[in-house]
Amino acid sequence: MANPKTLVAYYSLSGTTRSLAQQLASTLQADLEEIVPVRRQRRGFMTYSRMAWAAFTRASMPVQPPAHAIGNYDLVVVGGPVWVGRVASPVRAWLKANALAPSTRFAAFVTLSGSSPEASLAELDQLAGRAATARLAIADRDRKARRDTDQVADFVRKLSPLRLAA
Repeated sequence: MANPKTLVAYYSLSGTTRSLAQQLASTLQADLEEIVPVRRQRRGFMTYSRMAWAAFTRASMPVQPPAHAIGNYDLVVVGGPVWVGRVASPVRAWLKANALAPSTRFAAFVTLSGSSPEASLAELDQLAGRAATARLAIADRDRKARRDTDQVADFVRKLSPLRLAA
């Protein structure tokens, strides 16, 4: 039996979600796909304001086509930051533009500053067209202080049987 293929797709503006996605991809021996808006975003007040408004209104912003063929993966792990309690707009756009095959397994992760992750995780399920088989929510402060080790390990453990069963 061939090894199941796993893709970790993520969007990050500040770098917090990027570091988590890189860790997950490395641990899972997965390919890594950065979700890149067509118009590059610079950090700053105006960018954060536009991004927060887009998330609040559930607007999608154009994103570049994926570098990987999504249909070639048995498991796709998608993540991004929580903005005003919602999925970041680039993640929303990416999932809308890249429908997962019915047989593709799906997992979700988010990073957040303070708002509750439940609504954004439910929104990821809706956008993916299925419930995530595993979910991970990491507070930025815990990620930066490296207090997320147990949570990440638990998430990876939940995904390991999925990788073996494919």
